[in-house]
Amino acid sequence: MWMFWGIVANLAICFIETVNHTNKAGNWAGTLLWTALPILVCQWALYRLFAGAPTLLVAWIIFTIGNSLFRVLSQSWWMGNPVTPWQIAGISIMIAGAYLVKG
Repeated sequence: MWMFWGIVANLAICFIETVNHTNKAGNWAGTLLWTALPILVCQWALYRLFAGAPTLLVAWIIFTIGNSLFRVLSQSWWMGNPVTPWQIAGISIMIAGAYLVKG
């Protein structure tokens, strides 16, 4: 269940980034709603992730790799930016490093 909270936290961060980059919020009230609510969701999910993970290292690995992966995918899908070989290589190195550290 703790891995689910890692996904929720990363999706909330990607949502905030997408709303801010595309200026979908409009005015200050929209910005407050579309920024404050996802931040609260993200912070609660991070609390649940770090409280439920077997070790701090595992929680950090899951959150960091998930954050990088979701940011690349959200920029590609929602904002139209291409996925570069450097991004794929960077995420692959992070996954390999996590495997070596935890393995």
